Amino acid sequence: MNAIDKITRARGILVLDHTFWGLLAMRLKLKEEKIPPWLPQTMATEGTTIIFVPEFVQELTDDEMIGVLAHEVMHCAMGDIWRVSGRDPRIWNLAADFVNNKILVDAGFTLPKGVLLDSRFDGMSKEEVYNLLMSEVSKLPKGRMENRHCIGRPDDKQDPCGGFYKPPEMSEQEIREQEVEWKTATAQAANMNKGHLPSNLRKMIDDEVLDPPLPWHVLLRDFLQRTARNDYNWTRPNRRYLSRGIILPSLISDELPMVAIGNDTSGSCWEYQPNFGKQISAILGTFQTTTLVMDCDAKVHEPIREYRTEDLPIDFQVKGGGGTSFRPVFEYIERKGIMPACLIYLTDLYGDFPKEPPEYPVMWVCVNKEVAPFGETVHMELTR
Repeated sequence: MNAIDKITRARGILVLDHTFWGLLAMRLKLKEEKIPPWLPQTMATEGTTIIFVPEFVQELTDDEMIGVLAHEVMHCAMGDIWRVSGRDPRIWNLAADFVNNKILVDAGFTLPKGVLLDSRFDGMSKEEVYNLLMSEVSKLPKGRMENRHCIGRPDDKQDPCGGFYKPPEMSEQEIREQEVEWKTATAQAANMNKGHLPSNLRKMIDDEVLDPPLPWHVLLRDFLQRTARNDYNWTRPNRRYLSRGIILPSLISDELPMVAIGNDTSGSCWEYQPNFGKQISAILGTFQTTTLVMDCDAKVHEPIREYRTEDLPIDFQVKGGGGTSFRPVFEYIERKGIMPACLIYLTDLYGDFPKEPPEYPVMWVCVNKEVAPFGETVHMELTR
């Protein structure tokens, strides 16, 4: 088995056994390429690709290969690439490795021998570790200054898991866009794995990645792309790798299927209808799709409105103003035999929920800080 097949097989196992890391690993392409000389000559990433040295890959056990992949994913998910700012990139790589490796070990991953781990950094942020390492650099004899990438290692060896870098040809605008994309993907992967992440990772995501939180419309766009367009099917394996004995999911469709939208028209949400209408128009303006809009207070109001992108601009005339129950929308979808790509529910989340979540993905777009008992909840900033 060659190196790229070995990495691909490990990535498939990562998707099944460590879903948070696996989903994010699927975003990265694999490529044999020269690694920047100041990084460990093993693996590295710049946010879109994992580059690797084949000889290093072949030396790893299967479990170590999975751990190294998760290590590279952490650099993207935790924003290490974009948080370097004006810091020394070599020392910043080390600081990130000390913190990330601790999280991966706590999560049960197997890492190669000799990785950067030090209990004195437990509980520290990467910035704190970086500052401490930089203070040690200043005390080095001049002859060792060129080896500052080895700070913290008595044997002067680099972390065998690899590193990360920012391509010099990337503009600041491209870097910012990539950062937002990774923040969004990390937030969604974390939400999908609630209760299955180590507490130190969950805290890092909340404190360092999502502070300040992402704009809700960015999360909504990613939700639509992930659930409706980029839907992977494990029952139809990817033929590209099947001949090699590697089973990976295939992409079901490049199109955006029908999106169901629940519009809370109860009395408590009546004043928000202009905002809700804008969001429905925004979905149609962003994607080539069809939306099935259901006005609902304590019941679903007829007629059910179906809109396509070509129907823009839309004059929304809503019905409702009574009490609140979310159940009628789910019951209507089931009764009519509708299978939407996903359901987006615009609401204040004050109402009765179904006892069981549906088979399709659900996103609740909420005008306050409430959180739904199932699905994903994003908090909408109202516009005037």
